[in-house]
Amino acid sequence: MNFKLLEKIVISYLRFGKLVIAFRKIFRKNNYVPQKKHKPKNYLKLQNSSFFLINCLKEKINLLKKYSINNLSVLDMCCASGRHLDALQQIFRNEIDYCGFEINQTNELYTEKYFPELFLNSSIEYCDIKEFYFKNKSKFSISFTHGRSIDLVNPNFDLIKSICDCTEYYVILTNLSNKASTSYSRFWDHEFDRNGFKLEKHLEPESAYCKIPEGQEDRHLFSKIYLRKNTIIS
Repeated sequence: MNFKLLEKIVISYLRFGKLVIAFRKIFRKNNYVPQKKHKPKNYLKLQNSSFFLINCLKEKINLLKKYSINNLSVLDMCCASGRHLDALQQIFRNEIDYCGFEINQTNELYTEKYFPELFLNSSIEYCDIKEFYFKNKSKFSISFTHGRSIDLVNPNFDLIKSICDCTEYYVILTNLSNKASTSYSRFWDHEFDRNGFKLEKHLEPESAYCKIPEGQEDRHLFSKIYLRKNTIIS
């Protein structure tokens, strides 16, 4: 039996993630320890896939500006020390609002030390992803993430609905694995479609859109770009 497919059906169609959690606790082992791998010092430099993400964000922000959409803001989900927000700030300065959230508060010290301008001119909250969305009342022009953090969110929490509810135009997921045994598989396109977003572009290494040179460290680029339906730009 294809358990990954079964997980995706249970999560995305039946919307009953508790079954997946119970199954994994009983029958499967999870040796993935985020605390050991995801140290703040490892997330200060941009990767090849980071440049892809920044270029994509730049393109979408300029498109929104072209349509005279004002008060633009971006939300970096699971932003670590804010390297991608910092890269955007170097481009757009004070033209947009820079927001993010991160569970590991140690990252705040690294933001202050390595990205001082971002530290002073951004809004980054240090909390669990569920806590952020439960209390968040803001709307963001673009929500984005780099890495696999949201791929590991417990499926008991309706993550996609929470992201869509507070995003006005684009959601960009980059370097999302969705394939490792430690991730919770989803039918991403189905869930976003159900919450009012359509898939604009899906990129994988073999895609003609992927410009990462062969042999580089993040050749495994996997990205999805979603656009809210029925907006001025859709």
